[in-house]
Amino acid sequence: MRINVPSLATKPIKAVLSLTRECNMSCSYCYAGASNKQNLSYQTARKAIDFILDRAHDGQKITFYFFGGEPLLRFDMVRQITAYIRNHDKSRNTHTEFALTTNGTLLSPEILEFFRKEQFRLCISMDGVEVAHNRHRRFESGLPTFREVVDNLQLSQNYLSDIQVNLVYGPETLLYLPESVVFIRFLGIDSLHLSPDITSAWPTDSFASLEAIFNRIADDYVAMYENEREMAIQPFDSKLIVLLKGGYDVWDTCRAGERDWSFSARGNIYACERFIGQDREDRFCLGNVYTGLSESQVSSGLCQHHLTDNRCRDCRISRYCMNWCACSNYHMTGDPHRVSVFLCENEKAVIKVSADILSRLQNNTLFLDHMITYMQAATA
Repeated sequence: MRINVPSLATKPIKAVLSLTRECNMSCSYCYAGASNKQNLSYQTARKAIDFILDRAHDGQKITFYFFGGEPLLRFDMVRQITAYIRNHDKSRNTHTEFALTTNGTLLSPEILEFFRKEQFRLCISMDGVEVAHNRHRRFESGLPTFREVVDNLQLSQNYLSDIQVNLVYGPETLLYLPESVVFIRFLGIDSLHLSPDITSAWPTDSFASLEAIFNRIADDYVAMYENEREMAIQPFDSKLIVLLKGGYDVWDTCRAGERDWSFSARGNIYACERFIGQDREDRFCLGNVYTGLSESQVSSGLCQHHLTDNRCRDCRISRYCMNWCACSNYHMTGDPHRVSVFLCENEKAVIKVSADILSRLQNNTLFLDHMITYMQAATA
């Protein structure tokens, strides 16, 4: 079975507003620029929003992501910005959506009611079961955060139906990943994103266990569908679509600096939120909302997809691989066009396991409906 998905020039725009680099936690692997404590002003936020709206096509969907640091330290700013965007919606033929990523410790009934009213998509980052989560995710005081995150995750489900957990795994917590997936599922969450820690130096002896670990998660995923329970796990779901399509097409890959934009507290424009870091005006800064884009930076192709690694050019599964992710490549190798050994091994394992899932569930009606719905949403 193979599907064809059209490539459209009016694909959705992703706009990330980095509200603050401050955080009430001190995660050991944070890439957000811990020493930079600047906050996004309302004036600069409006300039960033106008920058996006001026570039949107008629009828185009825009998703505004609130990011940090911990964005809920500035919940009043979230409300102000949302109101500004809503007012612009009335005069423009665009469709805007909102999403926010949080560490989960500051959620409250007031905040969740606002998210419910404004139809926010909520993503809570955590590292899984208690022993894995508390290894890296602690308050600035050093105290563990697991209990607060779990309590607020359960509270959130009283208000919202669209909740995702971003489950981060690193070299020290990789072995807990299958157990963590099951744990989060039993908390009532049916949408997970498994994200490797791209800031760690992954030891080569961890690579051998990747396929076995993903197979354990896949077994649980398959069992869910066989028992008529729908589940979404990234990167499996997106890889399944890519396998059905015969590989990534140009609109699947990151269009950094073309339709994906991130804005720092100083109004600097980046191709991805993971490039902001300490917000230095380095080679990944594409301009500023007050002065405009730097055409030389935009045209330099720093974040575009041209690999310099012959391993990828000669690899038979390269077209299914996220070797095009410039920020992951940069954080792991120092070069946006060179893939790390870990990412290579991780992608090989995910692709192989996803192909196995497809074979096992190819006649499962619920799974096929899930894939069709996911594909429609991804190409809308």
